[in-house]
Amino acid sequence: MKRPLFFCLVMLFSLMIIGAGYTSWSDTLLVNADAATGWLGVGIRCEDADAWMCGRCRSQEPERVNPPSVSYAEGPWVCAVSETDYYEYVDLFFGGGCNGCRITAALEIGNGGTIPARIKGISLDGCGNGCLQKWEVSLPNGYRENGSGIKRLQRAVRDVLLDPQQRMCIELQFHPGCSAEEASLSIWADACRWNDRG
Repeated sequence: MKRPLFFCLVMLFSLMIIGAGYTSWSDTLLVNADAATGWLGVGIRCEDADAWMCGRCRSQEPERVNPPSVSYAEGPWVCAVSETDYYEYVDLFFGGGCNGCRITAALEIGNGGTIPARIKGISLDGCGNGCLQKWEVSLPNGYRENGSGIKRLQRAVRDVLLDPQQRMCIELQFHPGCSAEEASLSIWADACRWNDRG
């Protein structure tokens, strides 16, 4: 009876010593590693900006009707998607023509970063909410939505997720009255990390 009891006590004592040694050893583990969270790089670019005149403009005396002028300039470089550059904002300039003229702009928002991005909204500054007549949004998954007004456009692009190297297209058409005088419009996309809900 003494031998099995003695054997059990020796085993118990051995396990206690091994456990204490293991605890002391695992308490001082050193790890040498680099950790990175990724880079958020969302930009916008203008694919095309154009104007066309309605039949009423063309039926007037040609010397009295000036065709509308449209041009754009892009802000500082932000990122590249498939070797195409994207910028912080796009400035659109238009004017001239009659009230029946239409101004159109085809824009792309791209994620050139290394982490997914969530689009919080798109801002149009300088023309007013009543200026935007029609829009169409094309998402990377093929889904399309169209409508009118800046508020509906904001709802259409809000919470769209763009994976790295993905892009979405936005086509804008402006009210005829906006082309009657010189006007400018700054357009930019507001984005954050895909898991940021702020």
